[in-house]
Amino acid sequence: MKYTSVRLFALAAAILGMDICPSYGQVAPSDPPKESVSQPKKDEQPGEPKGAEKLDGPAGKKALADSKIRDGFLNAPISITVGAARSTGAEGGPRLAAKVGDELGIGRGIFQAGRTEPTDTRSWFLSLMPVVDVETTESNGFNHVVMKITGALMSFPLTAPEFAGDSPDPSGSGMWHVVPISAGFEADDQFRFTNALAEIGYAPWYRTGTYPPKPGKFELGFNPYVGAFLQGGRKIEIDDTTRTGAAADKSAEQSDTSLLRVKLRARMEIPLIQSEEKNTALLTLSPEGTLWYDFVNGDWYHQLRVVADLKIRDNQSIEFRYDNGSGAPHFNTGSQFGAGLKIAF
Repeated sequence: MKYTSVRLFALAAAILGMDICPSYGQVAPSDPPKESVSQPKKDEQPGEPKGAEKLDGPAGKKALADSKIRDGFLNAPISITVGAARSTGAEGGPRLAAKVGDELGIGRGIFQAGRTEPTDTRSWFLSLMPVVDVETTESNGFNHVVMKITGALMSFPLTAPEFAGDSPDPSGSGMWHVVPISAGFEADDQFRFTNALAEIGYAPWYRTGTYPPKPGKFELGFNPYVGAFLQGGRKIEIDDTTRTGAAADKSAEQSDTSLLRVKLRARMEIPLIQSEEKNTALLTLSPEGTLWYDFVNGDWYHQLRVVADLKIRDNQSIEFRYDNGSGAPHFNTGSQFGAGLKIAF
């Protein structure tokens, strides 16, 4: 197992991620700084960057946008899990997993006011971030490397301004429409083959304006998460060596052929034990399901997962998990049990 090379690939892909905010401002990190939610001063326009020049002309002009390109590495949620796992037909052994970002959670954050007309009722935002999902276990266990750059185009509602001529505020309440567009690849941890893929999807959000939602509160787009995706590309064989057990490629997709799939994914988080003092969940149960349909070969694939996450520190937890089906790119139908220490950034 090439743990070092896998970590380097994940880190390199993460560093390449950027947030592009061409017309509306910026997405704050998952734990936004206090100034992101503070009220504008009396002589400032909402969303106007500190130290910026004041608007010229009447108040009806468009508000200044804090258009920036920022390092997306710090904005995408990152987690590393080190532990052990045992898969169907395998002896068991160490397990290393790393995740950066998520196609269902791209761009979550507080939005600052930007270029809008006083009469606008909706605006949009583009967030460009890396999505990395790497897992490697013993030689015949579950494993995968998924890396892609995802641009999420989001349309969201605005609240009418309090004073005539001002810009509307991005309260966030109401229906959001998120369209993730991605390009990247899938492979096994030995890179014996690579699936080069392009993807477009849709994920609906319904926000009540409270950020972040309180633990245990169910709010579409935060909890539960649902999305549908269309994937197309090509499978490229690099090494014809076959693997056994849970590491075997069980998909009907043949090397050097085109790929066309639809993917349906849903996930939710159920807090079982909560800390009222810290307003956080100490024990969380997270079921997740993903279903693929292979148009080229007429086959269905699935992955079902249940994770119990026991928080021991603010950014550390003990993770217990069960997977049925390895998911892309092997689509192995076996099962895997695992446990490990998870560190989140």
